[in-house]
Amino acid sequence: MQQVQEVRLQRVSLQQVPDWLQGMMKLQSLDISGNALACNQVFARQLSERLVHLCLAKNNIANCSQLLQCSFPRLKHLDLAHNLILKFGDLINLQYLPNLQLLYLHGNPITIHPYYRRNVFICLGKRYQFVSLDSQTLSESEKYLVDLHCVVTEQFFEHRIYF
Repeated sequence: MQQVQEVRLQRVSLQQVPDWLQGMMKLQSLDISGNALACNQVFARQLSERLVHLCLAKNNIANCSQLLQCSFPRLKHLDLAHNLILKFGDLINLQYLPNLQLLYLHGNPITIHPYYRRNVFICLGKRYQFVSLDSQTLSESEKYLVDLHCVVTEQFFEHRIYF
């Protein structure tokens, strides 16, 4: 069982990530979509540091800030589609996923915001140009708006006077 690289636990009514996954030293791909995860838990470090693909689609995740506080140094693909994510602030830790390439958030309430894509790319920080969001790469107009936001924010903090 320690040699297993991929686990799919789809639609099995999980409410938390099983502890026994930590013992899978070669695990790189985890699909626990279609369950009842609320994701108020933090992934065990031994597990999060190995994952390259993580699918948490179709769960009950409303707040993913704790999940994104975990160290996922190898994670390239994160699927949080069809959950209950409402706030961009919960996505701010996306900037700390150094290898993220594919991010899926479609089907969440947050996606109806008129500046959804721009705001998610802003949450990605300096890595925004390397990430595909909901199977779409960054358009030129989105790139312009995100760059503009970064410049304005940087200048604001650079010239701010602290008392």
